[in-house]
Amino acid sequence: MNSVLLLSSQQIDDLTYKIDTPYRVAHIKEHLKLTIGDSFKANIVNQGISIATILELSDKNIVAQISPPQRKKAKYIHLVVGISRPPTMKKILEHGTSLGVTQFTFVPAQLSEKSYFTSRIYQEDQLNELLSLGLEQSAYFSMWPTVTLEKYIPPLDDSSKKIILHPDVPDRWNNFNHNSFENITLAIGPERGWTEEEISHFKDLGYQLMSMGSSRLRTEIAVFSALGHLL
Repeated sequence: MNSVLLLSSQQIDDLTYKIDTPYRVAHIKEHLKLTIGDSFKANIVNQGISIATILELSDKNIVAQISPPQRKKAKYIHLVVGISRPPTMKKILEHGTSLGVTQFTFVPAQLSEKSYFTSRIYQEDQLNELLSLGLEQSAYFSMWPTVTLEKYIPPLDDSSKKIILHPDVPDRWNNFNHNSFENITLAIGPERGWTEEEISHFKDLGYQLMSMGSSRLRTEIAVFSALGHLL
């Protein structure tokens, strides 16, 4: 945990928060070993990064006052992923959040195992836990991502630059000048890849094919490698 996540539900007034999540209280008291008057880095959801100073401390609660949050400049990154194994999708949700994904869209690709679509990880409590862990790890990005499950590959906002990653195509992802775009949509298939029919559909929706090389990567490795290029 590189920052303590503060939620609107914990807000007492504009700059004061009551931290009552047990593992966050334990992190501040036992790992950071802080007490009244000490400060720590806080991530204020949808507002930015701040420094919080402890005003009150008890066994179960901590009251802290924050400095005005500073929101970091970041792209709007929409990640479209073909549904993969639940452990893979958990990694993508948590670490994709820490790498700045603003919106996740998951679709059952033709080569996806359809039972994966009903996994518990897409229930609200599981999603909230994974997204929280991602933002706390980041200590840079503060926007709470949206997560949607779609039955089909959806048409998207035409204002974004749309990329689909696929092996063995001429245009290379590492040559992509992402600084020219504020909004980027990135599509990555399940481990068995997209079918030719799906690739044709993506192209009809305005996606450009790019490659990270000839190797067939695990879905999460492809996601993290691609997102790292956008930082």
